[in-house]
Amino acid sequence: MARSGRRDGANERDHRIRPAAGRPARVLAHIGCRALCVRTTWFRAVSPLYGKASVTKKRTGEPWISAADYGRLLPPFSVNLLVRNIETSLRFYREVLGAFVHYADVDFGALKIGGAEVQLHADHAYDAHPWYPRLAGGEARGLGAELRLLGLDPESIEERARRLGVKVLKPVTERGHGWREVMVEDPDGYVWAVGMLSEPEKAR
Repeated sequence: MARSGRRDGANERDHRIRPAAGRPARVLAHIGCRALCVRTTWFRAVSPLYGKASVTKKRTGEPWISAADYGRLLPPFSVNLLVRNIETSLRFYREVLGAFVHYADVDFGALKIGGAEVQLHADHAYDAHPWYPRLAGGEARGLGAELRLLGLDPESIEERARRLGVKVLKPVTERGHGWREVMVEDPDGYVWAVGMLSEPEKAR
């Protein structure tokens, strides 16, 4: 079921994972500080990353907007993560990092975390991609990359992560590059380093 509500005073709509059945709905999507009302009329199964029309879908019904329309709304830089299970990942991103979910189904999620636009694709949606055999083989994900995000309270994130049993790689620390940050790992092994600017005298 969908749950509508406000967050931080913004009139946004939070879509839980659900089959998008019934008539297409008018949705208000806040992407990159731009709002666009879109009436969904149809959807092609086209990956926004590599354009194949043969990606595997498990959802029923129609998504919020077409892949092409969504791609046009994205900022110049965004993050796309391949995950084993969308619902499991969403729990982490909502409850630990405080993500706002523009839309989610069993194949795909569109999130905003702080000022960053993040996409989640289930592994099965990439079964025609050269990465898929390595994903299916259980190869480690995310090693060597830090997803760094400024503007989130690290103490709150560490507290939520520990309460929910999420792996904390490094507790809140004042770092020499001027951030007070925490490092947490999502269910698929992607590492987020999030925090605030340090007070100048505390940076070391």
